Amino acid sequence: MGIRVKVGSTVFVLMLLLLVSFALAKDGIRVALFPFVPRDGEKAYLGYLLRDLVKRELERYVEVHDVVLGDNLVRESQLSWDALLVPLTAQTLGRKMQCTHVLSGAFRFRVLGGRERLVVSPRLVRVQDGASLDIPSAVFEWGKLEDFAAYVLEHLGQELGISLASSLPLPVALEDLLPLYEGVVVMDEAIRKYGKNQYPDLPLWQKAFALARETIQKVPEYPEAYYYLACMYRVTRWWAKEIETWEEYLARLSDAYGTSTLPVAQAYFRLASFYLLEKRLDEALRYAERAAELAPSWAEAYLLWGKIWYERGNLEEAKSLFEKALSLSPDLREARYFAQLAEKARIFGKEAYEAYVQGYQSFALGNFHQAATYFAEATRWNPSMKEAYYWLGRALYEVGDLEGSRRAWEKLLELDPLHSQGRRFLERVRREQQHGREAVRAFEEGYRHYEEARYEEAVPYFSQAVSLSPSFSEAHEYLARCYYRMGRREAYLAEREKAAATLPHPEDRAWSYYEMGFELLGWGERDEAKRMLEKALQNNPSLGRAHLLLGDIYAEEKVWLKAFEHYREASRYTEEEEKGRALFGMALSLFSLSRYGDALPLLEEILRDYPYATFIEEAEALWIEALAREKRTEEARRAFEQFFLRFPQSPFLERAMFWCAFALYEGKRWHEVKPFLEAFLARYPQGEFTQKAVEMLGYTCRFLGLEDEAAKHFGRLGGEEGMFLVADSFYRKRDWNGAEKAFQEYLARYPQGKFADEAVLKLASVLFEAGKVEDAVGVIEERKESIRNRFPEDFLRLWARLSWKRKRWEEVASALRELKSRTGKLEKEYALLLALACERLGDEKSAREVLLEAGEDPDAILGRPTAKELQRVLEVMEKGLYEEALERLEALAGRNDLLPEERKQVLFLLGKVCYLLGRFEEARTHLEASLDAPWTLRQEALLYLVDIAYQGKAWNDVIQWASLLEEKQRRDFSIALRVAVAQYHLGNVRESVTILERLKGQGERDAEVRLFLLEGLSALEEYEVFLKEAKEFLSLYPEHPRGESVLVLSSQAAFASGKKQEAKAFVRMYLERFPQGPRRGELLRLLSRILLEEGNPEEAQRILENFRAQGVPSEDLCPLLYATGTLLLKEQRFAEAAPFFREVFSSKESEFFTRAGYWLGVCLEYLEEFEEAQRVYARVSGFPKEDEWVVKARERIAVLKEVQEPENRR
Repeated sequence: MGIRVKVGSTVFVLMLLLLVSFALAKDGIRVALFPFVPRDGEKAYLGYLLRDLVKRELERYVEVHDVVLGDNLVRESQLSWDALLVPLTAQTLGRKMQCTHVLSGAFRFRVLGGRERLVVSPRLVRVQDGASLDIPSAVFEWGKLEDFAAYVLEHLGQELGISLASSLPLPVALEDLLPLYEGVVVMDEAIRKYGKNQYPDLPLWQKAFALARETIQKVPEYPEAYYYLACMYRVTRWWAKEIETWEEYLARLSDAYGTSTLPVAQAYFRLASFYLLEKRLDEALRYAERAAELAPSWAEAYLLWGKIWYERGNLEEAKSLFEKALSLSPDLREARYFAQLAEKARIFGKEAYEAYVQGYQSFALGNFHQAATYFAEATRWNPSMKEAYYWLGRALYEVGDLEGSRRAWEKLLELDPLHSQGRRFLERVRREQQHGREAVRAFEEGYRHYEEARYEEAVPYFSQAVSLSPSFSEAHEYLARCYYRMGRREAYLAEREKAAATLPHPEDRAWSYYEMGFELLGWGERDEAKRMLEKALQNNPSLGRAHLLLGDIYAEEKVWLKAFEHYREASRYTEEEEKGRALFGMALSLFSLSRYGDALPLLEEILRDYPYATFIEEAEALWIEALAREKRTEEARRAFEQFFLRFPQSPFLERAMFWCAFALYEGKRWHEVKPFLEAFLARYPQGEFTQKAVEMLGYTCRFLGLEDEAAKHFGRLGGEEGMFLVADSFYRKRDWNGAEKAFQEYLARYPQGKFADEAVLKLASVLFEAGKVEDAVGVIEERKESIRNRFPEDFLRLWARLSWKRKRWEEVASALRELKSRTGKLEKEYALLLALACERLGDEKSAREVLLEAGEDPDAILGRPTAKELQRVLEVMEKGLYEEALERLEALAGRNDLLPEERKQVLFLLGKVCYLLGRFEEARTHLEASLDAPWTLRQEALLYLVDIAYQGKAWNDVIQWASLLEEKQRRDFSIALRVAVAQYHLGNVRESVTILERLKGQGERDAEVRLFLLEGLSALEEYEVFLKEAKEFLSLYPEHPRGESVLVLSSQAAFASGKKQEAKAFVRMYLERFPQGPRRGELLRLLSRILLEEGNPEEAQRILENFRAQGVPSEDLCPLLYATGTLLLKEQRFAEAAPFFREVFSSKESEFFTRAGYWLGVCLEYLEEFEEAQRVYARVSGFPKEDEWVVKARERIAVLKEVQEPENRR
């Protein structure tokens, strides 16, 4: 242990001597005192005397910093004493000494009137903010200097927060003290002159010693003399004399202070410190314990006491004393440090820890050989001290002992396998052992440049490393990275492959190639990444991660089969989450290959074994999709319910929900899928599957028989498909007008669209139904062959019917025979048509065969004259010869050989012909009589009856006949519109509005529907809805002839609902669009009423001027003129109101004539124009039609006369 120096104890004692602080009466206040500065440069020693006089009194109240230590700090800072008078300098020193205040000052020595006097100017600086308190200068006689201290404290009392007691008397003569303070000045000179070479035999020190001893000889009871002399000995390192003097100082303190223990405790503290320095531990313990007894709240005493016990090896006692010091002063850093020191020495062993500390200090100073010796000694004292092994490894590394360094770090990692720094340094040593320190340092220098993105500067260092050690794979790798960053792609790839080639084991090479592939992929170099990954698998076919990454690459390239193969291999050679990723990749690949059934078991395995994987939500959504595509409807529904409960906010919820809907749709569970799809579209109105969901919802409504609703959904699809499906909805509703227009618009936009053939076929069918046979033929001829190939059976049926209408019996027969060969059997309708064609072609035999095959009686159809006559009637009607048809039907009706079915047909045809001729009463009679006809005739008869009742305004009959129609016919636009109008006229406005809201937006009669709807809403006083519909109508049909009445109703509705601004806007719109409209007067009256209610005459005038500028005549503006005058009158602005009333009054035809005249007279009275007022009142009273204003005018005339009569008499 002889090698260990006494660094710890020496440093510790010196720290205590420099940073000592004493426990005093006033907590939180600590004052630094400096010598007062002579203004004339003479008698500087008096400044020290003045300082000690103040100190002697001040330390009774607050803590005073050690004056000698303060003086030393000034010298070390190379400051002059008068610099302390500058507040900023004093504040800086005060902070260094941890004081709250700094007291200094200046003085002048004067001899006045034969008396020696001092003029003193003290200054106190507050350290916290640098504020200074200048105590007024005062003059003190030499013999009464003790009054000086009382004077200073009196002025400091409020700032320092102290209550003063009586001053202590000075027991000695001042002249006897002067040698001591002259010696203190000499000490200051010696310290500044000799610098570091302070020895007791130097002249200035000899002089200082002599002066201090002179005072001691004169006044041996003055303690401060011993204090300064002891400090002189300490500076000159005269230890024996210093300790002897401190003991003298201690004895004098006891005599001087009696029961005042603090100064005595301070002396004991100093003595204990120096005995500790001399390693006289028994004496040091005695004095330290005594200091703590005298000052039990003084933390530094316990700190010193603990240090002594530490030196004696009693670590528990030392730690207890350090903690006691820390409890007394929580901010005392030294106590915290030594408490931790004792604890660590207790843990590691005192000898081991001290060796460790000295090794660390040596390492910090760069003495690595000595540090290694200390750290090795620490490991011998404590073989399990891992910190010592760490620093031993560092020190041996610094001196180049790589093997020793390696063993130290290996031992460290045996003790602590998770020590990251040790592992890093061990790897570094092994690297240097493998490649050499020069190569490693070249690599590290290159790496430093690389990290700073200085790639060109890094390249030479990496090149040097690989030159020194060709097998240095990391150097190869980073050299390659530099080349990549510099854009030298070929060099980059070459270096990366060189790096991999240097690795001895195939598995390591494979991993290196994998990392290269991974990195290249991250840089977007997909092809090179694939090449590297393939090389990785050549070296190690079981490298699962390479398979996984290749699977990702091929999946991104949509090469699904290869992706699947690599994912499959990855699943064999990976575990846990990576295996889950591989299974998921397999499932995705199978999905993309449309092998949904094969994907199902993989997805189920993922859901079972990897419930917390990052991709679990997507996997579960795919599972639902696979179940749906495999038509496992119920399982898909249950899976979605589970998914929704687990992941209500999942980003894959849309997908899962759609495929659940798809499963229900494919399962034809229409009543379940409809609300489900509606909920889906409400949640995802613009989602990935929105278009498909809308289409499915449209078809669902179609399958449920809700064709109108289906059309709305198809309309949302937009594009070619949406346009076609909307047209198809019209077709299915048998709305031939709507269907014709919609199919024509579709074909105009998409003449070669994917639905073009079907659209042409259905358009031709519509035209046929509408009686436009030639148009139908012309449409279908353009695409005849294409349609015939795609829709052969539908084409043949339509072509047969078109040929029948055109009397082309051979084409009829040809088409129907081909249809029969395709289907095996003709429907009854087409069998009858084929029989007719054969009969017209003279082939009665074939006609009979066809009828027999169809289950009909040939004689009943071919042989009866009445049947043939009915056929001729139908032909006549088709030509539009209704009068001839009527004659033939009347003749037929009178025959007795008609079969019951024929009679019903005759009655129906009579009704139809009469209807077409406009003879509605006769038509109604015949049609009502035919209602027991077959279903198709009955439905057509009811259609005619509804229209006849509508034309005759027989509203109850309209509703009655419409109710007998089948639902599809009842929902027909024209029928529904008639029913709505009938309900309105019968007072069932709510029922009417409900129907009209459904019809809105359909067909060419949309404007008519909206007008009826507005009337209904107005009647129901549903003004909010009315205004919404009205705005929509005006936007859609700005030029509609009924727009005028809509604007009027809108103005009234807005006013009635309290929306006055909207009402005004509608009025202005009306007057702009219909300046000469017949209802402008009505609206101007409404506007005037609004303005009166709002009470804003300025706005009324502004509106009035706008109308004048538009050229509206004054007679039409009377309501506004009257309203403006009235508003001004309410504000008693009579002069402004009168012209408006006068303008109205000038129009005798105005309905406001009398009231305007009356108020004009009132204004004139207020304006004291009494004669004019009387004339106005007289004109009003002469109005032929008496009203309240005429009566009021007469009353005012009478009042004015009563007032004027006395005036006239005077």
